[in-house]
Amino acid sequence: MTRCLGVEGGVFSFSREVYEMQNQLWYMSSFRKASQDGESIAQVQLSQGQEGWILEWISSENGELTRERWYAGWSWEELQLCCRCQTAGKQAAGYEPLIEGLEMDWMIDGRAMFSQMLYYYAESRLKESEPLFEKLREWRKELALKEQVPPFIIASNRLLGMISVFKPQTLEELKQLPGVGRQKLEKYGKTWLQMLQGEKQPGSFPLDWVAAEIDAQAFRRWYFQNKEKQYKQEWEEVQLRKQMLQGLEQMTPLNELAEQTGKTRRELLEWIERLDQEGYDAAAWTERELQDMPGETISQSFKWFAELGDRYLKPVMQKVYGEPEPDQLESIYEKLRLMRILYRKERRQAAV
Repeated sequence: MTRCLGVEGGVFSFSREVYEMQNQLWYMSSFRKASQDGESIAQVQLSQGQEGWILEWISSENGELTRERWYAGWSWEELQLCCRCQTAGKQAAGYEPLIEGLEMDWMIDGRAMFSQMLYYYAESRLKESEPLFEKLREWRKELALKEQVPPFIIASNRLLGMISVFKPQTLEELKQLPGVGRQKLEKYGKTWLQMLQGEKQPGSFPLDWVAAEIDAQAFRRWYFQNKEKQYKQEWEEVQLRKQMLQGLEQMTPLNELAEQTGKTRRELLEWIERLDQEGYDAAAWTERELQDMPGETISQSFKWFAELGDRYLKPVMQKVYGEPEPDQLESIYEKLRLMRILYRKERRQAAV
């Protein structure tokens, strides 16, 4: 297959013979990477053949050609996601497109790019503000326990990191940080300012000076590394969704699904609940998982879901099971999640 490529004058020269016989070439985009050893040239190539859409990365380094198969299949959604993920990884490694305008993940508006610069600056200097960062994290942990919410609902690590590094001293300065909206400003602003009082700032507000302080190439690598992580997560979710839908259709037991996917039973049940709410029919699979459950227990659960609501499981668990032993809780919550799927289906049918 490498015979279909040649290197002339630092760019790829393509011979179409192989592709005319096997695949129809649809798209090519060229990239260049400069290094101390010289320049590497590469192309993303999209073609169509018997396997469906075929996406490949073809590179030339020190006169040697290599070909990486990124994707083969018929899903346009998967193809696009795979292309974004893989090209982000290559750009994080230093490759740049030869033609401006093809770097779609880099073409965001100025305000959004400036926010990314602030994130990068804060992450790269967080060690210098580690004690303050840990102080904010401890405050968040105590407040989350008090309000019974996940810590990230109060503030993300990224936001606390920016607060720790930039050390705003007024509400006006605080709201210039991305992620600090009116609600957070009103709820936590004064508390944060008390914790930051007297801290020395790395620079004044507004933070326009940050753009000149960061290393452009290092920022670019960081940006595309984060993009690659984001797209990998999205790709894994797409693949997990396919596995889950196939498992529901084939009536694969929960234990087997856990072995196939590497996910916990709770994670899988949360996924199945999500699919059920999106309109996929999980009732037959759920009934099979509950085939040994006494009908009276299911009826009691339905009754309390109707009276107490189906958003939270703990109130229903206490009504149906009382105060079970701690080592029984995981199994009980699992059964309640399954029964909630059937209850919600029954409620939807009654509403039609």
